Amino acid sequence: MLNREKLENNQVLLYIVVLAAAFFFGFMAPELASRIGGSITIIIAILMYSMFSQIPFVSLKDSFSNRRYLAAVLLTNYIAVPIVVWIFSRFLPDQPPLLLGFFLVLLTPCIDYVIVFTALGDFSAWLPVPFMALTLFVVVASQIAKVSAVMDQIIKVIPLYIAFMIIMPIISRFIAKRMELDTGAGRALVFSGSTRNSLVVLPLALALPGDASTLVAAVIVTQTIVELAGELLYIRWVPKLVK
Repeated sequence: MLNREKLENNQVLLYIVVLAAAFFFGFMAPELASRIGGSITIIIAILMYSMFSQIPFVSLKDSFSNRRYLAAVLLTNYIAVPIVVWIFSRFLPDQPPLLLGFFLVLLTPCIDYVIVFTALGDFSAWLPVPFMALTLFVVVASQIAKVSAVMDQIIKVIPLYIAFMIIMPIISRFIAKRMELDTGAGRALVFSGSTRNSLVVLPLALALPGDASTLVAAVIVTQTIVELAGELLYIRWVPKLVK
């Protein structure tokens, strides 16, 4: 019998299946796939609502009392990450749409795919995983043709995305040790520093005028695909990295 716990524990596998289906649909029916792209914003809005409705707001006061962890998160996401991203950007051509997509997606922190929120109840507890899957399908299916059309540009950012996913856990682990965080907080810091909010910044890219939106959106969608593959490795690597 399918329950919410099983759904959450197998979410990464579900996302991979959905991505494969999105690739197939996007290439086989590009015109239809492009039309469903108009629903991206509303689907992301429902996804965000379902996720944030699971946060135990009554416990936030206790969370803010952990000042060392909060300081580590701020240091990682707003000092370490921008420095790394700026250094990586030096390896890209001086092409504004390409750089804009690169900066948008890597400078925006995200809640990691595999963190399960504490459920508050109402029907919304079931929504995050299905709507994440739906979001990935709509985003990738509607944008994958654009990615292939500008692959000569996209190929330049893929190695940097991979490098980001390798170096940020190491930097996050160093910060966690210096801040003397416990194991759980250290692992959470690694995911916080390494996972980016590509789906939320995508509507900003799609709102850009002219051909710029095509390249910026493609740069962002490519990061989503690279990151999801990296999450599979993170699930096994992070517990060994932060013991």
